[in-house]
Amino acid sequence: INAFSVKELFSEKGARYEIPVYQRDYAWTEPQIRQLVQDIADYAKEEVNNNYYIGSLIVYERTLDNHVVYETIDGQQRLTTLYILFSYMKASGLPMAENKFTLDYETRPGTATFLKNMTESGADKNIDFYHIWSARKSIGEWFGETFSGDLSRQVAALFKLYTYIVEHVQVIWYEVGAGED
Repeated sequence: INAFSVKELFSEKGARYEIPVYQRDYAWTEPQIRQLVQDIADYAKEEVNNNYYIGSLIVYERTLDNHVVYETIDGQQRLTTLYILFSYMKASGLPMAENKFTLDYETRPGTATFLKNMTESGADKNIDFYHIWSARKSIGEWFGETFSGDLSRQVAALFKLYTYIVEHVQVIWYEVGAGED
């Protein structure tokens, strides 16, 4: 068991995560999304810049087509939410917030593509897309309410929050072996 910063996890540790068939659908609700973003923002405001532990990511490493893939056993909701948050940040004018990892959903074709190109018009295609779009919308509303229309404050806050996330948000990394249940 190790703790990795988001930066280490998605750029140095590996960048391809597969959500297996036994995982439930992405279903975080608006309160969960807002609470996560608010918690991270509160920690980012602190003078000391303590680490924020987002929870665990339990994975099984395997090779697929000569690439390392991390089968996500636990942590899919947080992983997907981080992906959506980074996508929002990039779309809001922060080019460095590009997702450096991919999410593939074993039994939900099209979800990875929708995550890369989230649109409100596509959200009605299936329940996964609806929840993903709702999460993105909640993130946008949180930023809009928190920085009430002041675009320069929003961009500065996005930069500060992104920097805090990649440097100080920690994920507890637990990699299970082939023989573990």
